[in-house]
Amino acid sequence: MKCLRSIIFLNVPSGEINDSHGIARGLTKPKKIGHWGNGDYEVKLEKEEEIDQVFELIKQSYTYNK
Repeated sequence: MKCLRSIIFLNVPSGEINDSHGIARGLTKPKKIGHWGNGDYEVKLEKEEEIDQVFELIKQSYTYNK
């Protein structure tokens, strides 16, 4: 079994993303968390089964910043 692990930062303001699966971590509330990226959300891709859910969030970020 292949091991996947990626951390993706989504450049979308807090409260502007529809995360129906609850996989995005908010980096501004309740306490601001520092990170080496931009955006208010962090998504960890650890399993191959999560790819579709993560891409759903990436598409929202792309559309927001288009």
